[in-house]
Amino acid sequence: TTTIQPGSGGPAYTTFKLTPESKHFYSQATLPKTPTQGNKLLSPFDKPDKEPEPHTVFRPSPPPVPVSKTELPKAYVSERDNREIATRFKQFSLSTASERKQRQLKNIELDASQMFGDSHILCENLEGDLENAKNLFYSLPGVNAHTTTHLIFNGGEYATTEEYRDMNIEMLMSAISDIDCPTVFIFKSGDYTFGAYATTPWKTGMESNDYFGGPKCFLFSLTLDLKIPFVGKSIDVESIEAAQRAGYDGPIHHLVHHEALLIGQDFIAFGKDDLVIGGDFKDCTSSLEMSYGVGLNTKKGEEKTLLAGSSKFTIDAMEVFEVMMN
Repeated sequence: TTTIQPGSGGPAYTTFKLTPESKHFYSQATLPKTPTQGNKLLSPFDKPDKEPEPHTVFRPSPPPVPVSKTELPKAYVSERDNREIATRFKQFSLSTASERKQRQLKNIELDASQMFGDSHILCENLEGDLENAKNLFYSLPGVNAHTTTHLIFNGGEYATTEEYRDMNIEMLMSAISDIDCPTVFIFKSGDYTFGAYATTPWKTGMESNDYFGGPKCFLFSLTLDLKIPFVGKSIDVESIEAAQRAGYDGPIHHLVHHEALLIGQDFIAFGKDDLVIGGDFKDCTSSLEMSYGVGLNTKKGEEKTLLAGSSKFTIDAMEVFEVMMN
């Protein structure tokens, strides 16, 4: 734009050019009017009676940055939204399984201390609701009047010693490696409380460096009242066939391994990717329906956010109990 003010010996005029890209975008600019005498337009060589009043013209401005129409995935799913999802799977309810088992043992009285009585997570995070402890206890396979639980690892937010507030896999494996009975893991992450039941001693995994466990392993969500069964694969079919060809006709359950549990160099896993606890418990992931599942809608990503609200999360507190059936 070039402007020569009136009275400077030249005309007062303005020129500007619109480009196709900017024709719909304008910003205001104030420029002097062309001088007039009454209704007569003055020539460049005439002098006006008074200075012209400014008027407003429009000048092109850059177009706005285009916004992507792709909707970003939700980073976190609230407890309320996941509860709505869980209502579709009432057949997998922890409380329903618990009530069924309690009816079978109706004439047997159990002490509350037998049912995760040492749990800080259940008492603090779930407001001391003994019903949650009872539901989890009675959902364990083979539970009976003599079944008891004992806390063997307590780390993170509710740790009773400063040393265990900063957890790592080495600490955990040291606590569970000598346990010869089933174990229950209880995790707290944000608003969610969930965990896993392992039927097989963890030292078995240390010896094999491969998947181990059995079909009675399961994951659970106390927040959503869900028991998530093992639905994974069995492996080592070749070992079974080889034993049978060699004339072995005894039980084969010890030859069948399930993709239920796994110990890695710096992680433990429940299933293939269903629940992976890694590193210092700040690098954890979940993607159900691999080895454990209830039939979640994987097209909507429900399998990634059901347990902890997100596919990646940090464990705030953790407890491990040994389960003695006696």
